[in-house]
Amino acid sequence: MSERTVPARIGEGSELELEEMGEVSSQEAAGPRDQTEIAQAISSLTAADWLRLRKVSHLYARRDMSAKDVLQEAIARALEGSRVWPKGVDFVRFLVGVMSSIANVEYEKAKLRPTLVMIDGEKGGGETVDYPDPTAGPEDQAIQRQQVVRIRSAVLSLFEDDQIARDLVEGTMEELTAEELRELLGLDETAYNSKRRYIRRRIDKHFPGGWQS
Repeated sequence: MSERTVPARIGEGSELELEEMGEVSSQEAAGPRDQTEIAQAISSLTAADWLRLRKVSHLYARRDMSAKDVLQEAIARALEGSRVWPKGVDFVRFLVGVMSSIANVEYEKAKLRPTLVMIDGEKGGGETVDYPDPTAGPEDQAIQRQQVVRIRSAVLSLFEDDQIARDLVEGTMEELTAEELRELLGLDETAYNSKRRYIRRRIDKHFPGGWQS
């Protein structure tokens, strides 16, 4: 029966043994998190973390999948293990990556068509412009894409001198709710309503007859 030599101290181990120990340690460090760790990470998210996640979720939201749905789906996939959270990766950054992946997959699978919504003018009748219809011909899709870009650029360019107003307009285009916009922009209800009136007046001034393509 062969004898197995066990070093009395770590320093006396062979180079091979030390390498093997290092490999195991590296694998453990780089391995996936378990469900308990993920649940703990979720419960440990700060208000700032949630705010960042909600803001990012709006970037990946689409007409058929709200920002809330995108974030909830990312968390669900992390908990069920269909998306692995590696050790050494920040949890918030990991969730952002999952949301990005979800948005890309859903877009390709369902050919989602986001909607660009302009803020209603004082006279009412805000405009809604769909992104190119996937069933339309190439020429029609190109025309629709160009119109969406023109509208978005034209409206946002009106508020280059006011970042809060610009963010509010862009958030409205992304279909954020009033409550979400107030929270993201740090506005109380009075300041929010005042800024909305300012935005509507400026849009009415530059586009008195509505958007003309």
